[in-house]
Amino acid sequence: MVKKFSIEFKQQSVDYALSNAHLSISELANHLGVGKSTLNGLGNFPRIKLAVES
Repeated sequence: MVKKFSIEFKQQSVDYALSNAHLSISELANHLGVGKSTLNGLGNFPRIKLAVES
């Protein structure tokens, strides 16, 4: 089953991840209540991109 996320949730999740780049993907996903692979898919960003943008 595919779960759809609103544009607002996606943007807020990416913003949160970028502003908390010191956290691991697991910690970010746990805080947002999604799986690690889901979090990666929301913003389509690898950990390296987070480090570059912060």
